[in-house]
Amino acid sequence: MKGVGVGDTAATPLAASITWIMKDGTGMVGRIVFAWWKGQVLHTCLDAECKKWRLAADFLNDLAICLELSVPLVMDYSTPLLCLSTSMKAIVGVAGGATRAAITQHQAIRNNMGDVSAKDGSQETLVNLCASFTGIAILSTLDDNAYPWQLFLFFTCLHLFANYCAVRALHLVSFNAARLMLVLQAYMVSEIAPTPQSVNSKEPIILNTGLTEKDLCGYDIVLGSSIANLVKSNWIQANNLKFLTKFYRARNYLHILNKQKKKIYVIFRRNETSSDILQGYFHAMLYGTAASIMDQEAACLLPSSVAAWSKALLTRNYTVDNGETVVRSWSGWQTSHHYLPVDEWRGEWEWVEPYQKPEGKVLKKTNSTFSVVKKMAPINKQPIL
Repeated sequence: MKGVGVGDTAATPLAASITWIMKDGTGMVGRIVFAWWKGQVLHTCLDAECKKWRLAADFLNDLAICLELSVPLVMDYSTPLLCLSTSMKAIVGVAGGATRAAITQHQAIRNNMGDVSAKDGSQETLVNLCASFTGIAILSTLDDNAYPWQLFLFFTCLHLFANYCAVRALHLVSFNAARLMLVLQAYMVSEIAPTPQSVNSKEPIILNTGLTEKDLCGYDIVLGSSIANLVKSNWIQANNLKFLTKFYRARNYLHILNKQKKKIYVIFRRNETSSDILQGYFHAMLYGTAASIMDQEAACLLPSSVAAWSKALLTRNYTVDNGETVVRSWSGWQTSHHYLPVDEWRGEWEWVEPYQKPEGKVLKKTNSTFSVVKKMAPINKQPIL
């Protein structure tokens, strides 16, 4: 209140009103801009990284409170500090509300989000009520301005520690990028997928931390790419595309590797399933690992068994197990939905085996015996895209 002029004889009602309007207006703009910014992100990170953003929102809220408490110390910068703290609280409102919805959806195992939300709101109300009584008791016991920063730091550390424990207690069973990285890292070494409990205990909960696909296979994986854009950019030729449609004719996806940009583009058919996306991602990881090993890059640090496996895959001396079987072997995980970054482009392709008509029979002599060999007409195989 001192930051907006309360107790200052030189302050006018107009100045206090303008300061308050600027503070609230900045918060509204910050809320809109943050929601728009995160809406532009492909993988809806507020859902996919709800743990990280839940903890980040708590930290940001405590930081905003710290700025508000410091306003009386630097009155010359009161308006910018109040605007900044309000903007931070606006981001906390967006991120906190979005992550709360994602966590509530996970906790509503009986599809009873309304009941879970009501109980969550009641619990929050009870905590705020206890905090109010605690604040009154502290104000009644201590003198004015006694140990304000010590008390603030104590309760802030307690708040962050409690929220850290709460986020760690979450055991989500759907895949986001971080959890899938941990599963693939373990599976590619031992061919055994870890349980959701063990993965959630290792999942990073700090923003911009954790493994990426480039750390494991040396390539970035782009899901849901456009074939037309890749052809226009000359990243793939028509003959290579014909081969890919034949090679992936039994799958609902195909891979295109770009060694210059260190990216693997995964194109999906229409009406692909969540399992198809996980299979495509898994095979893209193998493809990238094999390509990196052939180039003697980061993936060569993997065990020799994985190196031989991936290298054989690249030279087509080894047949990869059915991706659907691999995904189904990940017991305890929900593969019916995921939170991976998938763009909206989809393709259509079909490989039709052309009709082969015998032109005649030719007698061929081998080791004093004759064998009948059918001479086939020349075939021009083309895919239907």
